[in-house]
Amino acid sequence: MLEVPTLFVGSKEDTMCRRNLEEEYSQMEQLVSNGRTYLFPTGNHPAVLSNAEKFADIVKEFLFSK
Repeated sequence: MLEVPTLFVGSKEDTMCRRNLEEEYSQMEQLVSNGRTYLFPTGNHPAVLSNAEKFADIVKEFLFSK
């Protein structure tokens, strides 16, 4: 089991990912001891570009909340 904090971020509208992205991220989150998932309701691939400002806020919160 991976024990480092892991953040899974994606967009529900991402056409390059599987349609069951939410389920897939949920399953991956179970494989790590300290995982968190954030899915944007809109945006494309990659989420860091299509939701840049909000993505930065989410990453900062994740990194500095430890």
